[in-house]
Amino acid sequence: MAKVVATADGQVSATDRKTGTLKREQEIHQEEVFDLDAGDGNTKVVNTRGFKKWASDRDKGLTVEATVSVSLTCNQDKKTIKLATRMAGAMAERFAREGLVQMNEYFSED
Repeated sequence: MAKVVATADGQVSATDRKTGTLKREQEIHQEEVFDLDAGDGNTKVVNTRGFKKWASDRDKGLTVEATVSVSLTCNQDKKTIKLATRMAGAMAERFAREGLVQMNEYFSED
């Protein structure tokens, strides 16, 4: 029984709101093996999560953004697709939140 390998790809960034200057950017590339039978592998599932946080005052501001998409292939029955979609969404959310937390340190620098 082949397991499902999910691939997460995305990006997190911190941008100065006033100047538009990118302060930091980080790519996200991760793989996880899900405890799910890949079956015939004829269905591709993609789920994306994104978060944005901003703060500003009269003189300065910062926007922190994280977007992650998770893709995988699985069996084409409805039950498997629904489960794979939930699992991919949870993985995408976890990595997007982790990226957002990492970029939050830039709020204290301003």
